[in-house]
Amino acid sequence: AAGGWEKNMNELLCAKGIEKVYRAFGRAPFYALKKVNISLKKGRCLGIVGESGCGKSTLCRILTGVEKPTSGEVLLSGRPVRAKENRGRMQMVFQNSFEAVNPGLNIGGILSEPLENLFHMTKRERLLRTGELMEQVGLSAQDLKKYPRQFSGGQLQRICIARALAAKPEVLILDEPLSSLDLSVQAQILNLLAGLKSEQNLTYVLVSHNLKAVYYLADELTVMSEGKIEKKSCSLPQFRIP
Repeated sequence: AAGGWEKNMNELLCAKGIEKVYRAFGRAPFYALKKVNISLKKGRCLGIVGESGCGKSTLCRILTGVEKPTSGEVLLSGRPVRAKENRGRMQMVFQNSFEAVNPGLNIGGILSEPLENLFHMTKRERLLRTGELMEQVGLSAQDLKKYPRQFSGGQLQRICIARALAAKPEVLILDEPLSSLDLSVQAQILNLLAGLKSEQNLTYVLVSHNLKAVYYLADELTVMSEGKIEKKSCSLPQFRIP
């Protein structure tokens, strides 16, 4: 569990006392998260497992700043994730790749958005960089003119990873990134993520029901149940998936 940032200066990501309460008129408050504490050092992968509805995806949204906690705080290098200077430093890869992209944009347009918004690249610079990103995830730059519907689920998940990498993040939040893929494609995506983590010294938070995937990619494991951390982070032995 995470302590104060002052005592953990080597931590990249730190969530302290995170609570999320949903309130509706005439109903009792629903506590989606209850005093959740996590911490993660640079270059490590934290695996988070637990039954459906235990609060894993809510925690992911709060870690990235998409949703605000009712109480508690998330720090990235000691600064709140809502701060403008953290924009782009944390990216998310979602469960359903088809719903995570704009079907009306071609792949070049999808990958160009963060390059234009964060780095204000010229059209030529974006073209070169999007080609590099495609190659990083094992796809061809020649596919930049294609549209999402022309790709398989596994290929589109690679494109979603490429889009996340376009922002040059330090942390990737991976929310069930394998659940919609068949087993052979899952292994390919896991190997891709492991390679990128090693090559770019990326830090991951991996939420998954797939324990083999967690044991393969994660350095440590946290178990959630009913919005709480039931088992604090413990180190994991890693093994390769055939």
